[in-house]
Amino acid sequence: MLATVTATSFVDPAPRVAVDHVYTVRAFDSAGNRSAAATASARVPDTVAPTTPTGLTGTAFKSPHRVTLTWSPASDNVAVTGYRILRNGVLVASPATTSYTDYGVARRTTYAYTVRAADAAGNLSAPSAAIQVTTKS
Repeated sequence: MLATVTATSFVDPAPRVAVDHVYTVRAFDSAGNRSAAATASARVPDTVAPTTPTGLTGTAFKSPHRVTLTWSPASDNVAVTGYRILRNGVLVASPATTSYTDYGVARRTTYAYTVRAADAAGNLSAPSAAIQVTTKS
């Protein structure tokens, strides 16, 4: 039992975020007679974005032409489910891990990369600090 109240409403003092909560309500009188149970459900939405990924680094390779990125993991109040890689401001990948190899690069070209963390509710972190990587010839 979560609580007994004398009012016709109740506020759960500590519902968990992104979890389905089912509440059962019964009325009773001073003689101990109880009504049939009524149920209601609720979910507290996750509106908290993950922390910003840090430590983004990039390495350019000559053959095949590619850039490998790594970064430190972000955290979240529920869970980080993946990352969004942006090259020159355009989304290029959504890996679940803290590394990515970009094979869509041209040689002798400078690219700017940022990473954003995502959670299951679709909340996105702020972008990481941008880095620039110049591919090899």
